[in-house]
Amino acid sequence: MKKLNLFLVLLLISSCSFENSNLKIVSYNVENLFDDKENGSEYYEFNPSYGKWGSEEFNNKLGAIARVIRDCDADIVALQEIENSYCIKMLSEFYLQGSGYIFTFCPDQENSSVNCAVLSRLPIENINCHQIYSEEVFLRYILELEFSKRGKNFKVFVNHWKSRRGGKDFTSPYRELSADVLFSKISELNNSNQLIFALGDFNSEPEEVLGYLSNYNKNYKKDLELQNFWDFTEDKGSYYYKNSWEKIDGVYFFSEKKLDINCSIVKNDYMLFKEVPRKFYKKSGSGFSDHLPLKVVVHF
Repeated sequence: MKKLNLFLVLLLISSCSFENSNLKIVSYNVENLFDDKENGSEYYEFNPSYGKWGSEEFNNKLGAIARVIRDCDADIVALQEIENSYCIKMLSEFYLQGSGYIFTFCPDQENSSVNCAVLSRLPIENINCHQIYSEEVFLRYILELEFSKRGKNFKVFVNHWKSRRGGKDFTSPYRELSADVLFSKISELNNSNQLIFALGDFNSEPEEVLGYLSNYNKNYKKDLELQNFWDFTEDKGSYYYKNSWEKIDGVYFFSEKKLDINCSIVKNDYMLFKEVPRKFYKKSGSGFSDHLPLKVVVHF
């Protein structure tokens, strides 16, 4: 009986540790988390049939990403560059076991090499996957998920917009298509008191994202305050490319009033090499991602 009571106390303490008055959200591009199965849609270098990627590499990558997620210690973790729901299942049920991430979602979008996904300690109350239509290129879903904490309802839109590969100006119209879908869906929300997070890898600097918003003709919830992650941190960026920091990852907040928030880049020493993101190397099994996570803490 004493052992049982001790177990119940420890279980209660463990569950309470995930519940506090703050809301913590992380956005993290994990850089190509592919499983060890041939699915037909993976990038060539991650196809196990060619011997460049297999179970050892997959598990090394899972362990690396799980370490970062644990240290982020967030209620909700929005991920980009996840191959499929099996990857999320492996993360939540094995590598993050006991961390509280029992609510997950990944859409397994057809013909998509990588997807957006969510790990959450909070129940996911509603999910929508918004498709972006283009006759020329494939564009990833925008995920819309609904949550609540301490009686406060909020929405999270997870984005991974078209990359700039092929030229920034040439690919800009495709990112504008994603922006149009995002802001139209935000406009359609009926509850003006709702808290909304639009986050992810936008492959656009903040001024570009805000520029898309200003070009958007419909009412995008003008009754709501708009705040930008990068206005709350002095960090130079979360992605390092060609000897320069970039702010292509982002979090944008829409709320009835200005939020009491803290924004930071998660950059523990082990995640860095010569002060830049320590990307993952298949051969050595070392490293993490070429992006760093963005973390937001909202004080209710």
